[in-house]
Amino acid sequence: MKKIGTVYLVGAGPGADDLITLRALSLLKSADVVIYDNLSSASLLFECREDCEKIFAGKIAGHKCNSQDEINALLCQKAKEGKMVVRLKGGDPFVFGRGGEEAAALEKEGVPYCVVPGVTSAISAAESEGIPVTHRNVARSFRVITAHGSSCLDEAYFSQFAKNEEETLVFLMGVSSLENISKGLIAGGMKSDTPCSIVESGTTIKSRRIDATLETLVLRAKEECVSSPAVVVVGKTAALNFKSSAFSLSGKKIGITGTSQIVEKQRKAFFETGAQILSGAFMKINVDEKVIEDVFRFGFSDVDWIFFTSSSAVNLFFDAFEASEYDLRSLFDVKFAVVGGETAKTLRKRGFKADFVPKNANSESLSKEFVQKFEKNAKNVIALRAEGGSKEMNAIFEAENIQFKDFCIYRTKADSDLLSLFAKSSDVLDFVAFSSSSAVRAFFDYCRETKIDGLKESAKAVCIGKATFETCAKEIGEKRCILAKNCTAESMVDAVLQNIF
Repeated sequence: MKKIGTVYLVGAGPGADDLITLRALSLLKSADVVIYDNLSSASLLFECREDCEKIFAGKIAGHKCNSQDEINALLCQKAKEGKMVVRLKGGDPFVFGRGGEEAAALEKEGVPYCVVPGVTSAISAAESEGIPVTHRNVARSFRVITAHGSSCLDEAYFSQFAKNEEETLVFLMGVSSLENISKGLIAGGMKSDTPCSIVESGTTIKSRRIDATLETLVLRAKEECVSSPAVVVVGKTAALNFKSSAFSLSGKKIGITGTSQIVEKQRKAFFETGAQILSGAFMKINVDEKVIEDVFRFGFSDVDWIFFTSSSAVNLFFDAFEASEYDLRSLFDVKFAVVGGETAKTLRKRGFKADFVPKNANSESLSKEFVQKFEKNAKNVIALRAEGGSKEMNAIFEAENIQFKDFCIYRTKADSDLLSLFAKSSDVLDFVAFSSSSAVRAFFDYCRETKIDGLKESAKAVCIGKATFETCAKEIGEKRCILAKNCTAESMVDAVLQNIF
C-alpha cells in the first residue's frame, strides 16, 4: 500500500518575501506539490524545485474559481498519491484563511497534516506603517474582524464593535465595506472623529497609509483610489506613527537588480539605511560548459596569472576544477588577480589568497593597475569572466604585448517571470541599482515590449561599472545615472546617499 504523504498548511506572510518564516521557506523548497492562493509575493514560488507541481487555487473577482470543497479534495488527493504537499496561504492559515476547514477535511480523511504559522497582515500591515495595534494607556486590546464574504455584513453587524474605546479594531478585506464600517460604528456609539487608517499593500514596496476619521473614511478612500489588498485600522492607535525617519534613506524606495547573490548583498547594505527595498533577482547565471572545457584543455602549465572579475567566476571555475582531472598542485605557480574585495573573499574561501586586488574595483582599474605593477613579470595571463564584459581589459593587455586569453565561462540571462514581477512594481522606485549591462537591457527591453511604464521620471539609476553606466545612460540619459566608485554594495549605498542631499 502506498504511503500517504503529508500536507503542510503554511502561512506565506503578509506580502514582503523576506517575512516568510524559515520553516515555511524550507518546506517550500522541498515540496512535491504547492497549492497556492493569491499571494502578495508571487516570487516565493520561485523557491520551489523545478519539478514541483504548482497549482493555483486562489480566487479572482469575476472568474470561476475552486470551491473550498474542491480545494479540500485536491489536498487529500495529492497526499494520497504519496506527495509532500504545501498549501501556501497569504498571512497565517488560521486568520481568516480557512485553514481550519482544510485541517478538518484532512483529519476526516486520515491525512497527516501540520500547521506552519505565518505573519498575519492583521498586525504586520499596520505595524509596517507605524501603527501599533496595542499601546500602553491607549489600547489595551485589539480585535481582528473580517469585513468580507457574507451578505450579513451590514451596518448593524459592525455597530457591535463600537463600544470599547480602549480597543483597536482591525478590519481585513474591508475596502468594499468601508461605508458599512463607518456608518455602523458611528451608529453603535463610536465618535465620528475617531482616528482611522487604511494601509494598502502593507509591508510591500507599494505600501501606503491613508489617514482619516470615521466620518471621512469613505471620502478619503475615494480621493486616494484605495484598492485591495488593504487593512482598515480604527481606534486611538491609528493616530500614532512609530516609523522612524532618522535613517539616512528613510522613505526612499530602492530597486535592486542582478543575480540572487548580488541582490542579497546589496539588500542587506540598503536595509541598514532604512530604505524600502524591491528585490529583482531576475538575472540567472548560465554556465558555458564548452568554454569551461576549453579552459582545462588550455591548461595551467604556462599560465602566470588568472584573472577573476566576479565571485561567480571564482565559484564556477573551482567547482569545475574539483570535478576535473587536475589537483591543486597544477596551480602551484599560478597567481590570482581579482576585481575587488568581495571576489577576494570568495577566492579565500576556496583556499587561495588573491595576489593582486586593485584600489578601484572595476575591470579597467584591474587591468591598468596590474600592468603598472606587474608588466615585466606577466607573460601569460588568462581571464575567467562573464560574456559581454568590457573589452578594455583585452585592449590594455594587447597594447602591452602581454599574452592574454579571455574565457567567457558564463553568461547572465533574465528570467522573464521574475523580471515581470519586478517591472510591475518599479514605477514607485526612487532609485534602481544595476550591476551589469545585461540587467539594464533586460529591464528596459521588457518595459518597452510590454508597454509598462517602468521607472518614474524622477527615478535615478545607480550603476556598477562604466559599461553598465553607459548602457543605462542611453535609456534614461546621463543626468539620471550615477556611477558607483567601486563594485561593492557599500559603494552603491554611498552613491545613492551622495545624490539625495
